[in-house]
Amino acid sequence: MNNKTNVLSDVLLMVITCIAVAATYLFAVKVENIPGFSWATLISMPIAVVLNTVFHEAAHMIVGAANGFRTISVRFLWFRFYKEGGRTKFALTGAFDQIGEAEIIPVKKENIEKRYKKVALSGIIANAILACVYPGLAFLWGKTWFEGSLLFALTAFGFPISVYYVLSNALPMSLDLVRNDGAILKGIKDNDDVTKVMFSLMNVHAELYLGKSPAEIDKKYYFDVPQLPEDEPFFTVLLNNRYYYYLDAGDTVNAIKTAERIESLTGYMSKSYLKETRTDELYNCCVLTKDFKKADDITEDYEKYLNKVSSVKNLRAKAAYAAYVLKDKTLAEHIYYGAEEALSSYPVEGLKKLEEKLLNGIKEEIDSLPEPEETEKEADENFTGTTEADK
Repeated sequence: MNNKTNVLSDVLLMVITCIAVAATYLFAVKVENIPGFSWATLISMPIAVVLNTVFHEAAHMIVGAANGFRTISVRFLWFRFYKEGGRTKFALTGAFDQIGEAEIIPVKKENIEKRYKKVALSGIIANAILACVYPGLAFLWGKTWFEGSLLFALTAFGFPISVYYVLSNALPMSLDLVRNDGAILKGIKDNDDVTKVMFSLMNVHAELYLGKSPAEIDKKYYFDVPQLPEDEPFFTVLLNNRYYYYLDAGDTVNAIKTAERIESLTGYMSKSYLKETRTDELYNCCVLTKDFKKADDITEDYEKYLNKVSSVKNLRAKAAYAAYVLKDKTLAEHIYYGAEEALSSYPVEGLKKLEEKLLNGIKEEIDSLPEPEETEKEADENFTGTTEADK
C-alpha cells in the first residue's frame, strides 16, 4: 500500500468521523430533556470500542467458518484466544498495534479468492450494521435519568466510533505494511504481487490442512511467485514456508540458507513472530548447524517464552536442546513425550506429519545417549581419578 493511498484514506477517515460526531451533537441539541454527561460518559466509549471489536472479529470467524476457513486464534484488545492441546486458552498480548485480529487458515482450495473476499468484507458489514443500530437509541433518550443518560452517552460515542471502525477497515490502508480489510479487497481487485503471494500461501495451508506434508505440495506455490520487498510481511512468511519445505524434503543445505535469510529479517518482525522464529533458530543450532554456543544464547534469552508456550514447535526445540546440547537423556525424553502428546491433537495434518518426522530424528539422538546410570558412573570415575592425581 503506497503512502499516497494511506494519506488519502487517513484524511477521509478523519473528515467523515468528525462529520459523524457533529451530526450526533446537532441531533442531540434539538431533542428536549437530554440528560447531561455523567459517569455514563466514562464507560460508554470503552463499551463502544469493545462492541465494535467483538462484532468485527466475530463476523470474520463466523463468515470464515461458513466459507471454508478455520480460526487459529483471535485477539480482542489485550487478550489472545487460541487452542492448544485441544483446549481453548488465552494469553495477555501486552501493547498492540491492532486492537483486534482473527488468524484464519483455509481448509479447502476451491474458489479461495471468492471465499476470502467474503471474509474480508464481513467485518466491515458488521460494523456498519452496528453503526445503524446506535441512532435508534436516540428515541429512548427521554426515559428515566439512568436509562437516558447511559443511552445518550452510548449514542454520542458509539455512533461516531462505529463509523470510524467502518471507514478504518473499508478505506484501503496499511499499518507497518500490515493491510486492513479494505487494502486486502483492493489487492484482490488489482491482483497485485502481495495478493498473489498471499493466495499462493493460502493454497499451501489448505493442502497442509488436507493432509499433505510441505514437500508433498506442488513446488509452484513456494517458488513460482513474484519477488516481494524484504520488509513486506508476506516475504518472511513465504521464506518460512520454504524453510519447512526444505526440512521436510531433507534438504539441509537450503534449509540452513533459508533460515539464515529469515534471521536477517528480524528487524521487520513483530515481537510474537520473532519469538517463533527464534524457536526455529534454536532447533537449527541444535540439529542442523550444531552451533551449541548460539543455542545456549537463544535458550537464555527466550527461556520464559519457551517454557510458557507449550506448542509442539517449542517442545521440539527444547527436546533438541536437551538431547544435542545438554546430553540429558532423562530430560530430553520427558520433553519428547510431552511433544508427542501435544502432537496427538495437532489440527493441521500436513504439519503434523512434518513434526513427527523431526521428532523422530530427535528420538534417534536421544536413544543414542548413555543411560543416566552410566553417565553418573563415568562422572564418579573422572572425579576419583582427578582426586588421586591431585594427591
